[in-house]
Amino acid sequence: MAAAAFASGSARLLARRAVQPTNTLAASTASCWQRTTSAPAPAPAPALHTRTFSLSHSRHTTPPKKPEIKSIAALRQAIPGTSMLKAREALLATRSPEAPDTDNVEAALAWLEEDRRKSGASKSEKVAGRTAAEGLVGVCVLADGLVPSSSSSTKQSGGASPLPQAAIVELNCETDFVGRNEVFGQLVRDITHTAALFPVLAGFVPPTSDPTSSSPSMVELPIQDLLQFPLLSSSADSQPVESESVKTISAAIMDTVARLGEKITLSRAAALVSPTTPAPTAPRRSESGSAAGSEVAHLASAYAHGGPSLISGQQASSATAAGQGYSLTSGRVASLLLTRIASPDLPSQLTQVQGTTTPPSLHIAARALARSLARQVAGMETRSIHPGPEDVVSLDGPPRTALYAQPFAMLLAAAAPQPDSASHSVADVLRAWGESKGLGQAAVEVQSLQRWEVGENVEREAKSADGFAEEVRKAAGL
Repeated sequence: MAAAAFASGSARLLARRAVQPTNTLAASTASCWQRTTSAPAPAPAPALHTRTFSLSHSRHTTPPKKPEIKSIAALRQAIPGTSMLKAREALLATRSPEAPDTDNVEAALAWLEEDRRKSGASKSEKVAGRTAAEGLVGVCVLADGLVPSSSSSTKQSGGASPLPQAAIVELNCETDFVGRNEVFGQLVRDITHTAALFPVLAGFVPPTSDPTSSSPSMVELPIQDLLQFPLLSSSADSQPVESESVKTISAAIMDTVARLGEKITLSRAAALVSPTTPAPTAPRRSESGSAAGSEVAHLASAYAHGGPSLISGQQASSATAAGQGYSLTSGRVASLLLTRIASPDLPSQLTQVQGTTTPPSLHIAARALARSLARQVAGMETRSIHPGPEDVVSLDGPPRTALYAQPFAMLLAAAAPQPDSASHSVADVLRAWGESKGLGQAAVEVQSLQRWEVGENVEREAKSADGFAEEVRKAAGL
């Protein structure tokens, strides 16, 4: 009986376990069904768009043809200092849609000019506050005023020589590295050449000019007027340019700033200015003075030290220019002189014999003397011509700043009247030279001179600024 009861209980337990999972699964299923029916329907999946690629219908774009080497070379030759990358950029930017693979050198040149103009203006503004104390001093003599004339022309002109044309300028930059750059050097030569022509071409009349004088004078040129004057090339190989492409000195400086990346300023300029139309009361070339009533020649001479030089007609476009005493040179120190030679016998001694090409001996000696004087002024710290009342002419002791009081150490052998002339003062040598040539002791006179050294004006301004700053510090008790 006990066994029957145990079996009956086990059977009931097994029956309950068998029914429970079914009820639980049903309840779970019912709960999930309620949540599913009550929740919003999910968003439909985005439709997939298939792309079909067809090799037969694809477009193929070829890159533009590279600029030709000869086109790049033409641009760099026309505008020295242009990089190959910039030349390539200019050629690619100026190709027309009709001919995308054809180079247009003329259009590329115009593109480069415009690009340099914009770049130069931007760089000039950036470097405006910097100090430019390096650079070069350039001197140019277009005609020295001592041209040997034939006997027939001497009779017609009375033996007078053409008036000299010359100029001296200082162009500054920031570093000596740029000062020795050929692009900068060419700019100095072109500006100096232009400054020598400026008085005649611009009709410049100095405000202090003497209307009764017929002799040239050395005057400072107005910088702002010179900057707006067209730049004239000093190269003998330069081609005539159209009026539309003429560039002013200011624009040329801005272009060079764009190339070299430094501040460049034209600090000063001076030139020989001759009266174009002498007054009726003005004496002819025989002026009043120690050589009254005699024929007069005004001789320009120049010299530069510490820089590249192109002298004695190397830049002259013809033998005539070379015969006029053309010279173009630049350096860290330069001089420009105007010397006057007067004597009744001057016309006959300067007359060239017809049928010959050799200049008269006086012609050669006079140029050698004038060049010796220019070398002397540049080599010595010369500030004046005549010594003052307090100066004592002495060949011993410290160097004199007055030209006539200095020993003539730079005298060339072709100009020396005596073998030992270099040991005498400049004043004594000039008197001996005139006497040895049969012109008289008072025949030679240095009328004006300029001796410029790079950065000397900038250094004075810097010293003045330092002195003012020192005074402010002292006043503030610092």
